[in-house]
Amino acid sequence: AVLQGKIGSWQVAAVSFSRDVKLVATSSHDSTIREWRTDTSAQIRVLSKLRSWARSIEFSHNGVRLLAAMEGPNARIWNVKSRDELVCLKHPDRVLESCFSADDAMVASVCWDGALRLWNSHSGALLRILRGHEEALTCLRFSPCGARLSTGSCDRTVRLWDMRPLRKGEVLSMRDRGMTESSHELRQSLQYQKHRRR
Repeated sequence: AVLQGKIGSWQVAAVSFSRDVKLVATSSHDSTIREWRTDTSAQIRVLSKLRSWARSIEFSHNGVRLLAAMEGPNARIWNVKSRDELVCLKHPDRVLESCFSADDAMVASVCWDGALRLWNSHSGALLRILRGHEEALTCLRFSPCGARLSTGSCDRTVRLWDMRPLRKGEVLSMRDRGMTESSHELRQSLQYQKHRRR
């Protein structure tokens, strides 16, 4: 199916499905975010006048909110139906990606300063700033259960972060595992995970 109507005046920058697959959101370089019904391909909402375009977009797991990492130093969260902006997460440098935690309580984001930031997704309060990579972070994703967070960097490593201390409300002591594609530690980790699934 082809989405009906105009996607935007410029190329599409990002797309995201809602968890129930009833909606798809698209962002374009004309600084708009559009929402579409997947059953009819009809456009139902447009977020415009955003001042910049969205590098990445993601629905919350409950489908109520939409998160966007904007081109520039901000990530923003909107209410899907009302289109009201709920939270603006301000960074010191250009944001590259952001994502919701599995329970939607947190947002993780990365920007060019090389730090991983964790935010309260409802209040916008900055919870933690975590460092470990030697260069800018380019991507991140929570595990489906929310216990781990992975980050990728221009330093050609992937790091796994344990979220469980934060979930328990304890003093957070993040111990991360840096991995490269050729590292012995990565091979051992994959072999251990494979063994545990048996």
